[in-house]
Amino acid sequence: MPNLTKGKQDGVQEANSSRLVTKVRWVVEAYHGRFKKFRFFDNRQPVVFVQHYRSLLRILTAMLNRFRPPLFDASQNVQYYKQIAKEMLRRSQLDTNPVAALVTQGRLSPKGKQWTELDANEVDLNSSVVAPAFPKLTLEVIESKITFGCYQLKQAQHYADEHLSADGIFRITIHQADKTLIRARLQSRHQGSTKYFVWVRYTATQVTGSYCQCKAGNRVVGCCAHATTLIWYLGFARHNGYCLDPSYNRLREKVLDSKTVGSGFEDSDEEADPAED
Repeated sequence: MPNLTKGKQDGVQEANSSRLVTKVRWVVEAYHGRFKKFRFFDNRQPVVFVQHYRSLLRILTAMLNRFRPPLFDASQNVQYYKQIAKEMLRRSQLDTNPVAALVTQGRLSPKGKQWTELDANEVDLNSSVVAPAFPKLTLEVIESKITFGCYQLKQAQHYADEHLSADGIFRITIHQADKTLIRARLQSRHQGSTKYFVWVRYTATQVTGSYCQCKAGNRVVGCCAHATTLIWYLGFARHNGYCLDPSYNRLREKVLDSKTVGSGFEDSDEEADPAED
């Protein structure tokens, strides 16, 4: 099981260990997701069905095996997956996150003053003005060298859709003395009142590290979905014509209108307990 400690961020080694566990368990959880798409297995059932669970599960499993493609077929590219596994094991031996050590204290901390902020209302995030030296990346490079899997990439688009709205909530800040270090503030998907700072460091050819304030954001075996969002958008999406669906903005405006009328609630910087994978 991954580390489930609540109330604080995992250390580097704990976060790395949890990522290795979730990587191994992915195929199991993906299978669970398949049979839970059937309403009977996704909800609580009366006790009278207990004696039939085994038979029903065997029937459903046979159906999935017959009509659904394999969840994972390593025989298609064995060397590719072996290289990913070796790199994950190598990084799991590291006990420090260089980016975290750089930005958690001093002038580069969240309260530091050494930042130049670029607001989406003022600067088009597709513009070359925003992190112009950020490397262009392919999805394969991101998956094999940064996230070590596809889960964070799937989450990245959802985060981007939420933060690239017309309201300009997605803000990118660039360190004044070092143009290869960027910071953003992203909304937690678990708690509406929680936001996290995310830092990404890069060169002209590659992403060299990341750190996020979320529970899983301290690891060096891959990165959390928040950091992936920043990397995916700046390195891939903006160079490939990605844009927000206009219908998403219309829906979001209706939700915000209904939220602000008589709500009286304010956002808080309190960190969430659930891990952002």
